[in-house]
Amino acid sequence: MMTKTLGQRLKERRLAMQLTVKQAAEMLNMTERGYRYLEADEKRPSIETAVKIEDHFGIPVREMVDDAEHSA
Repeated sequence: MMTKTLGQRLKERRLAMQLTVKQAAEMLNMTERGYRYLEADEKRPSIETAVKIEDHFGIPVREMVDDAEHSA
């Protein structure tokens, strides 16, 4: 079974919450471009952003760390 990446999970949660990319970026206090990089798995979130993702989207920081370790 293929595990979903952080970007895939983030996009799923954003769509389930009926948020635009702009709205999601604002929630995380980042640019739309920066947010798009996260959803595309082109960048990893900072610790500060990871905590905000956990708070707003319910994706545990531990899962983000595990995902980063497996993709390295």
